[in-house]
Amino acid sequence: MKITDIKTFIIHPGVGKNLLFVKVETDEGIHGWGECYTQSDRDTVIETQVKKLTCYLEGWNPFEIRRFTSSGIL
Repeated sequence: MKITDIKTFIIHPGVGKNLLFVKVETDEGIHGWGECYTQSDRDTVIETQVKKLTCYLEGWNPFEIRRFTSSGIL
């Protein structure tokens, strides 16, 4: 299984901080969800940073979590 894409979704609940959800898609049709901490004045900056990481993560096995953290990418 390999990561094929990472998509971001900014949600404006109308009250409090905005929410930034991250969807990780794989070549086997399996996907996972995560959330990034953000503030209303920085949500687009955080979203841009997550999108820039996509090119480094594509093709990796999503179960090799240690590889993500020990490589210095995340």
